[in-house]
Amino acid sequence: MTQTTLAPIIEYAQKLHGHVGPCLVVGLKIGYAAKTAPNVGDEETAGLKAEVSVPLQPPFSCLLDGMQV
Repeated sequence: MTQTTLAPIIEYAQKLHGHVGPCLVVGLKIGYAAKTAPNVGDEETAGLKAEVSVPLQPPFSCLLDGMQV
């Protein structure tokens, strides 16, 4: 993921989440890695699901918003 491809994604995530922080960006990168993993086509990413176990409080919950984007 380059800075060029990341900038509009971060902007969208900021609108959804309310602010930009390191955990939001880490979540974005995790989601991007899952979506672009080998053997995952566009058809599969439409139904891509993740089970994540983190405390539902900042900064951990920020990670979840990043992954959703």
